[in-house]
Order: sequence, then C-alpha cells, then structure tokens
Amino acid sequence: MEQGSDTLVITFNTRILDGGIPQKGWGETRLATLGYDIFALIDLKGLWYPERDMATMRDFIAPLLSRYKEVVTYGFSMGAYGALKYSAALGATRAYAFSPQYSIRPEAVARFDARRPREFYQADLHDRMDITAADLCPHAYVVYDPFFALDREHVRLIARAGPIDEIYACFTGHFSIRSVTETGGAGDLLASLRAGHGETPQVLRHRIRAGRVRSPTYMFEAASLLAARGAARRTWAVDLARRAVAIAPHNTAARNLLADLLMETGTSQPSLWSRLASRVGLADKGSARAAVLEQLAQDQVYFLADIAALHVDARQPEKARQVIMRAAEATIDDAAFWLDLARLLRRIGKDAKTAQLALGLAERSIAGGHPTVEQRRLIGEMSLAAHGRVDLATPHFRLGVAARKLRGGYAADLGSPGQIVRDGPRFAIAPGQYVARVDFVTAKPLAPGESVAVAIEVGTTPIRENDALATGSADRIARSVVDLRPEAGGEDLAGATIAFTVDKRNLALRFIVELKGTPGQSGTLIFRGITVSRVDRA
Repeated sequence: MEQGSDTLVITFNTRILDGGIPQKGWGETRLATLGYDIFALIDLKGLWYPERDMATMRDFIAPLLSRYKEVVTYGFSMGAYGALKYSAALGATRAYAFSPQYSIRPEAVARFDARRPREFYQADLHDRMDITAADLCPHAYVVYDPFFALDREHVRLIARAGPIDEIYACFTGHFSIRSVTETGGAGDLLASLRAGHGETPQVLRHRIRAGRVRSPTYMFEAASLLAARGAARRTWAVDLARRAVAIAPHNTAARNLLADLLMETGTSQPSLWSRLASRVGLADKGSARAAVLEQLAQDQVYFLADIAALHVDARQPEKARQVIMRAAEATIDDAAFWLDLARLLRRIGKDAKTAQLALGLAERSIAGGHPTVEQRRLIGEMSLAAHGRVDLATPHFRLGVAARKLRGGYAADLGSPGQIVRDGPRFAIAPGQYVARVDFVTAKPLAPGESVAVAIEVGTTPIRENDALATGSADRIARSVVDLRPEAGGEDLAGATIAFTVDKRNLALRFIVELKGTPGQSGTLIFRGITVSRVDRA
C-alpha cells in the first residue's frame, strides 16, 4: 500500500442487504477524492467483524499503522460497531460511529433487540463481542437518534461500558448517517479527518443541527412523530411533510405521509374533495386520496405515479394509462420514477402495445448509463413481451440460458457459485429451513408435456429435496427435481420451488435447471431470478 497521506481512515462496511459484493468500501470514493489513505474492511457475510477474523487482519495491517500520524475509524450500523470495537486495537485516536450496536449476543441485547441475535448470532463467533472500555479509542464519537428506542438502548450500553461522546441526530431513525449525507455535511466531516484537524463533538453537533433544514429524513421523521401526537400538531406535521416532499419528491414514504395528513385535515371540505374526485374519475372509496394526490400533482409530477397506482389497484386500466401518459411528458432525470411507471404499465396488461409503452419508459431509466441488474432484467422482460425476440431481450437479463439437448432432455446450468455470488443473491445462509423459488421467462411456449426441473447443489454434489445441507458429502447424489409447467399463454412460468434444510452456516448454494421433454422439442428459457425464504420461524 503506497502512502499518500498522513492520515489513514479505516472504514467498516455496513451489512450488505442485497447479497452483492461492493466494489468499494464504505465512504471510499469520497475519502479518496479528499486525498486520504483508506483501508476498507468489508464483512460480506454479515458476521459483525468477529474477533478471530479481525485478529488476522490486525496482524496484516500492523506494519502500515506506524507510518501514519493519525488513524481514524469510520462506519455505520454494523460498520459502526466495528469502528468502535476495534478502534483501540487499530491504534485509532478517533472513531466516528453512526447508529452502532453494542453487541448481538442474546444475553446482552435480546430484551430490546431480538431480531439481530435470532438471525445472526453464533456462539463460537460472538460470545466475547460486547464492546468494552478497553476497545475504545480516546475520542469515540457516537451519532444516533435518541428518539429511536432500539439505537438508544445500544448506545446506553456502550456508554456504560466506556467513555464516548454522544451526538444526537434527532428524527433520523436508524439512518443517522443521513444527518450528514443528505445535508452536504459529509464532505465537511470527512475533510476534517486530516491529522490534527479533527471535528470536535461541539462542531459536529452544530453541523448536524444546522443541516436539518436540508434533510428530508429529518422532516419526514419529525412529521410522523407530530402526526402521531394528535390533531393539535397536525398543521405542523403537514408543513414538515411538504418540506420533505419538496426536498426529495422521489421519496414515496414522504409523499404517502403528506397525502395521508391532507386527507385527515381535508375531511371538513367534502365539496372540494368531491369535485376533485370527480375530476380524476375514481369511485368514492378512493376519492379523497385521489383528490389530494391530483391537487398535489399540479405542483409535483411524482404524485401522478401515485394516482396511476390507485387506478391500477381499482382495476381501471385505461384511466391509469392516461395518467401515466401525462407523467411521461415530464422531463425528470430519475431512473426510479420511470421504472415505477413502467411497472404500472406491466400490471395493466401484457399485450404488445402496452409492453412497448412500458419498454419506452424503462429505457428512459437507463439513459444515464450504468443500469442496475434489476433495470436490465425488467427491460429484458418488456423487450421480450414487446417484440417476441430472444436476441433483443436476452442481453438485458442477468443470465440468459438456452436449453440444450442432454440424454433425451435438456439442461441449462445457471452458473458457478462464483457467478451466483457476483450476479445477485448470495446464498451463504444461516442454519434453518428454507424454500427456494426459481423464476423464468419463456421466449416461446413450451411444448405439451415439457416441464422445468430444478435441483440444488453444494459445490458439485446434487442434494435431495428436504435433505440437510452440510458439507456436500459425496454420498448425497440423488438429484431432486421439481416440475414446473407454464401458465396459460406460455409467457411466464410459475416459480419452481425446493424445500431444504441448512445445518451448517455460510454454505454457497448453486441451482441447476433441467428442461425435460420430448427430444427435439424445446422452448428457450431466460433465467429471471432466485428467491430464498426462511420458513422455520414466524
């Protein structure tokens, strides 16, 4: 590692929710532009940076630490735990921890945080994971929302364990990091990390307070709290919700909150709501909400998507289509907005005309380049429905697979475990009972009698359905298949499912697909996605 700064920032990633592998560490891009040296730690498996792994890492990084005037640790949530827990061991003088956990050990936190111990605790990894005074560096800054009970209890235990500076980020919920990322304060905070110029608790508190007027999260959370405290405070809540929408009109939760509040405050004006409801053409049941949304849409086009969704739910496809066409006239550079409209059109119908309209909207979402996997998958499905051509649709899918002849049937491998890890859901999961669902789209209907069969593998060994997955031992050779037949019309296949049990943590699962039928006949399959659900708990 080539040194370019006198400050080393060690970042700890938060838990990765989508199973992907991040290309950069937490805050790495911004820190690099500011000229810092960065050592990014990424816990891919959501294990809360266990001591045995960190001991190895400390040995590796030890020769680097002495080169720097100052070492700083930095993280959010699970990453904030790591930034505190190992700050002293890494020789840090300062730690910036946003919404950290004290522990996920059941005996320590289950009375107020039952979910994390239930889902992530492992005795052999976490029995000594509680934060202690010896773990903390001289200046440990903990930023959290004191109104968010879960984080407040974790911070209370950390403060009992050792000295920390508590910094309130009120009305941010668990996402206290947004108190700086949404307000422009992140750049100032990170710029201050340079050796000898650390942000003091007083300056950081002032920065967060001053930035509230630019934070939609703050506005939304404050409005929600005021709304829950009764009608007397509802006017204030409406004002804050309006501000949240003005700052972040793409925020669906903020739009819904504003509409809800206006519905409650507008019940004293039935004639107004009735006239507006008549204008948008909805039945009485949804008229008040539709009227509010129509009024809001005059100033903010994002509300048209909400009106269209109401029409779709009310099974009024033509009215929904008209509203979507109104929204399509907007000039908004927001991929999520166009994707939402495209999805609504797909709910209206699967005919070629509707699919072409949806495809046009979805393609606007990738005008800026770098489409996500979900965007490409959606566009692929719409392209297939609009044009019926595999060559146009397949490039958009994460994995396009064509059936090939194999011993009188057809087989298609969805990829190696490495591909599965890189491309999407990471099947490295805790012990428990699971159901896996595999979905496809067909480029043409399967022939009569054809069906799809799915099996699970660990490594290269097929596993029986409902068998326990442990090490993938060689005696487990029976292939389990679940037949899957196309729905009427042959467009989409209902998901194939397999039930299985995992008795050893962090197994990399792989799915094999076979297309069985008469030799010489086959539809072409395009892999759409895999969903794994845990079923052994409520």
